[in-house]
Amino acid sequence: MYAVAALATSNFSQVTIADLSEALRDDPRTLLIFRTIMGLTKQEFAHSTTLAAGPLGLTGLSGGKVDAMEKKGTAVTAEQARVVAETLTQVIGGTLFGDPPDDLRSKQEKPTRRAAGPP
Repeated sequence: MYAVAALATSNFSQVTIADLSEALRDDPRTLLIFRTIMGLTKQEFAHSTTLAAGPLGLTGLSGGKVDAMEKKGTAVTAEQARVVAETLTQVIGGTLFGDPPDDLRSKQEKPTRRAAGPP
């Protein structure tokens, strides 16, 4: 499935909302790859879709829908694909969750993603 997601996004370099929506409509199972890269569980991702969908006047996905997409390749509507793509784009851009308090880090901030600096 990784190869399908990589091919659909030109090796993860084309990740606009339109690109991701198309990849998800073509093969909903690619959500597993995108969600895993984001470091979110199925339930966390489902809740995140609600956060992204609300301001757009759309409906988020249930955990069951996320599971069905990933396991069975259950088809998605254009609206559902857009909600997933919006969610992924906002997580990638760091705009969905806001800054964590104090010295906590988000799940998406991984040591390998930070620039190397002084110890």
